[in-house]
Amino acid sequence: MDKIKIKFTFEVKLFLFFIILNFVDMAFNLQLKVYYFLVPIILIYILRNIGFSKKLGTFFFIYLLYILVLAFLGALNGNYYIYLYYDLIAFSSIFFALIILKFNLKYFYQYYLPRFGVYINAIAIVFTLYYISKYGFTVASIEEGRGLNDVREGQLMSPKAFLGVSLLIYPLVSYIIKSKFAWFYHISIFLHIFFSLAMASRGTTIVGIIVFVLTYMHIKKIKLNFHLFVNLKFYLYIVGILLVSVIFYQIPAIASATDYLLFRFTTESLGKGRTLEATTILNSLTTNELMFGKGLGASNTYWIFKHVKNGVNNAHYGWIFLILKGGVIFVVFIYGKILFSIFRLFKISKFAPYAICLIAFLMLEYAHTNFNNFLQLSWLFTLLFASNIAYEEKKNSSITY
Repeated sequence: MDKIKIKFTFEVKLFLFFIILNFVDMAFNLQLKVYYFLVPIILIYILRNIGFSKKLGTFFFIYLLYILVLAFLGALNGNYYIYLYYDLIAFSSIFFALIILKFNLKYFYQYYLPRFGVYINAIAIVFTLYYISKYGFTVASIEEGRGLNDVREGQLMSPKAFLGVSLLIYPLVSYIIKSKFAWFYHISIFLHIFFSLAMASRGTTIVGIIVFVLTYMHIKKIKLNFHLFVNLKFYLYIVGILLVSVIFYQIPAIASATDYLLFRFTTESLGKGRTLEATTILNSLTTNELMFGKGLGASNTYWIFKHVKNGVNNAHYGWIFLILKGGVIFVVFIYGKILFSIFRLFKISKFAPYAICLIAFLMLEYAHTNFNNFLQLSWLFTLLFASNIAYEEKKNSSITY
């Protein structure tokens, strides 16, 4: 268990390369988006060496057909060609997730991937420490605000940006909890929560805590029912958490950030600007556009982005981003599959951590869309594949539950 055995195949090295490249791009503010130009070559390689499989299920074939339709619709509408290309690459990340078909699927999700996550966490921690050593970080306070003073060439950054991927994969620590390498997972999520608190970020602070608690409950086999609330251990845990919180609160920096975080919860409307953005976009769409979207490449030229040339290929809420591209049909299709997969994975105890990963993805969607990020979409499809594979393995009784 203590040995992390990972066979560094070409596909594994490729994925690590993209992760490191993404971190380098953020750390040095290169904004080159190199991987957007390398991805087509990689996708061709994957398709030639892996191909399709019945294990993908009907959902993925329908998804691919709809993406092709949206690409055609985007070209027909004359959407900005750069954004259309970026969207096509991002939504084609489903092919990148096909790398899992190169492995023994019985062990991929329960053994291989959790150990691969150790390397991802280690890389994220290294880049976080590098960023802090070079640029430092500030702590939020009621007097100074959120402390978002690190603005380099117009790009706003925070150390927690490097740990976002760590938050999405944290539940996988359940598979290596008895290993000394589990500490890479724990350190990553602790740093993520810490830096979220330091900048008084409501969304990521809450998501980090919820993901940590859900993962802990799964590891300890704690079920949320009536028996939990009549269990003495439950109240001892609560008292312990309160004591630890009080101790940490004595540190001035943490106290300052905590005070401002609470201040933001009580005085600022959560997501007011983002809701206005979503409402503005919805009101601008015709009935057909609301149902089917404007196609890939459709840009956000509304709200504060109305004067930006070609608009932006982004929207804060994930669901409005999907509506802009593929309409209500796209939202129902994608979110329906995610919710269905969460319920299916929770029914199979061995795969429950992947359900928590999907919950983390959805919660982060409330703060900022992940549907325009190639790597995070690759992770989403890997999670959705887990639902299919878990169901098949249970159905075929290849794993004892």
